[in-house]
Amino acid sequence: MSKKIQGFISISKLILGGILLVVLMLIIYLVPATLPTHKNKDGEIENPGAQSSFAHYKFNPSGAQLVTGTEQTILAQTAGTAEGVNLGSWRALLGDDALHWGFASTTGGYDAQVIIDGAQLNGANTLVIQTEIDEDATAPATVVQICDFTSSTNVDNAASGNCTTGGWRTLNNRQATIAPTSSTNYSWSIYDGYFDDGSASLSNPVTTGLSNFINGSNEVVIRYYSATNTLTVVHIDY
Repeated sequence: MSKKIQGFISISKLILGGILLVVLMLIIYLVPATLPTHKNKDGEIENPGAQSSFAHYKFNPSGAQLVTGTEQTILAQTAGTAEGVNLGSWRALLGDDALHWGFASTTGGYDAQVIIDGAQLNGANTLVIQTEIDEDATAPATVVQICDFTSSTNVDNAASGNCTTGGWRTLNNRQATIAPTSSTNYSWSIYDGYFDDGSASLSNPVTTGLSNFINGSNEVVIRYYSATNTLTVVHIDY
């Protein structure tokens, strides 16, 4: 009787061991099948490696202030000039079209500050500023600047108007002025960590996190600025 029991136990162990082996094989072969795979030209499965993600967020102007300059007559859409239709406010900056914000420079230049509200970094490591400008033939030498709300180290102009605490940093490449006499697009990128001080040797980069450019009200402030003595009309599209 005891031999039969021992034999039954041995057979049970064999059956149980076989079941476990089958389950283990299913785990080994089924689990990889649920993972993303990639086959090379020889049909061999390669390690997909780390997957990257990319997202971008767009923020539009929500206000503006013409600190220095003269507002121009608002035009009907059918009365546009070569420079576009002047809507007379920041609302013209909401899209890339023929509707512009036009104003005249003065003997002391001009200073137009655009406020972009609701800005969030969302973990971003790059801030891209895009704009389109059109000036008359006697185009004033212009710089486009962004407000640093945190640091005043090596700023190009002291804080003023809607820019507080820190100061204005010039976006123009190597701080060279621009003077477009026809509609011209510009794009500048600010990377998280350092800001170009404009020197030819780039020997004095300024430590600036992207959070420096967003104030406590989630605003970014961009300034179109010139000290040129001219009465030309400036048009900003976006």
